[in-house]
Amino acid sequence: MADIPLCVDLDGTLVRSDLLIESAAALVKTQPWRLLVLPFWSVRGLAFLKRRLADSASLDVDALPLHGPLLERLREAKAAGRRLVLATAADESLARRVAGRVGLFDEVLASADGVNLIGEAKARVLVERFGWGGFDYAGDHANDLPVWRAARKAILVDAPERLAEEVAALVPVERVFSSDLGRLREAWRAVRPHQWGKNLIVFVPVVASHRLELPVLGQALSAAAAFSLCASSVYLLNDLLDLQADRASPVKKARPFAAGSLPLSWALLALPLLAAAAGIASLLPAEFGWVLAGYYVLTLLYSLKLRSVVVLDVLCLAGLYTARLFAGHAATGIPYSPWLSGFSLFLFLSLALMKRYVEFSGSAAAPAGRGYGAADALLLRNAGLAGTLAAVLIFAFYIRSQAVAPLYTRPGLLWLVGLLILFALGRMWLLARRGGLDDDPVRFVLRDKTSWLCAALTAAVLAAASGWTS
Repeated sequence: MADIPLCVDLDGTLVRSDLLIESAAALVKTQPWRLLVLPFWSVRGLAFLKRRLADSASLDVDALPLHGPLLERLREAKAAGRRLVLATAADESLARRVAGRVGLFDEVLASADGVNLIGEAKARVLVERFGWGGFDYAGDHANDLPVWRAARKAILVDAPERLAEEVAALVPVERVFSSDLGRLREAWRAVRPHQWGKNLIVFVPVVASHRLELPVLGQALSAAAAFSLCASSVYLLNDLLDLQADRASPVKKARPFAAGSLPLSWALLALPLLAAAAGIASLLPAEFGWVLAGYYVLTLLYSLKLRSVVVLDVLCLAGLYTARLFAGHAATGIPYSPWLSGFSLFLFLSLALMKRYVEFSGSAAAPAGRGYGAADALLLRNAGLAGTLAAVLIFAFYIRSQAVAPLYTRPGLLWLVGLLILFALGRMWLLARRGGLDDDPVRFVLRDKTSWLCAALTAAVLAAASGWTS
């Protein structure tokens, strides 16, 4: 069998990714305006598009997730003296770089000179090179059916059951590599349902105004659902754009797209999620739709560029959290409160600065391209503590304002709320200083028992101050 070459596909087979999508994402990430030229490149053919992307995008092939079991099989075949051929529809320059990284292939056949080496085109080249039935082929996609039809034996890599049956009807199957990744489970992870808790912020205007009627609560619940779906759609696009940065992170490299446990094409789930969010928004006041649209646009701008601009990045993060507060007002029709808006803005600014402080307070794994360094940690911490004090100060002024009288029969008890806020945020900053906080303070709050206890005590004090316990 050593004289029968083993031809191996690249995208989805040797590499748990798609180099075309990877290249496009890398280009859009660094040069967003190039998104406008992609349609013009594609009309000249996929081979031309792949070549231009390969030339324009900076793709780190050394970080691409490889299929471990298949790679081990290739090493065994190479040790046995078998000829290995990388046969792929990816651009030739990228294919050769991947082959150089693996160091096992004797030959590379890839898209070049205007020829997109896929399907019938790949089968024709391999038959011309090795003869009909003169090679074995490892692949993963239905596009490879013409190649398997011309091969001696097939190797299947993470192929759907229906495709495996079609291949088995065409040619003997030598081996099946199935990683049992559970794509629906990985898709669920990719939309980050654990982040939906942040959208409870839309209920704050309802609670603060004492409007706990079922219709109002229903509107707030619809707003939270729309924000959750919209946020998940953004997470998918963000993870697609952040592939290379995530793979360089010891934590984020486990994300489904970065790890290759979910095909990049599943990022298209962002479209139905966004459509569902828009559908819910259409049932609420038009003002809510504008807030949701502004949140979506700002999130995309943040992902593409703004998070690398110092100071502006934390202002954007604070603005994105405050947008949820505005959404609560817009969805329910509850009038905006300058006290609540000012308090929330400084509170979320403190949390945004805390996030950056945790990332850059001496961590060797701090994310690249954010504009900060370890030397800025003290400045970030001081600014964050100032934000905390500003939020508590605004709350203190609110207690003394005329806006309190219509809502609270015992406004003096609200000072206890101020102390609880100061305790909760002060404790979080202390934990951040000691390395006991992860890089997402809001997620920490949602999981931390002490924070939940503070929230329960705050609710009890508010109830007592409102006279509900009388």
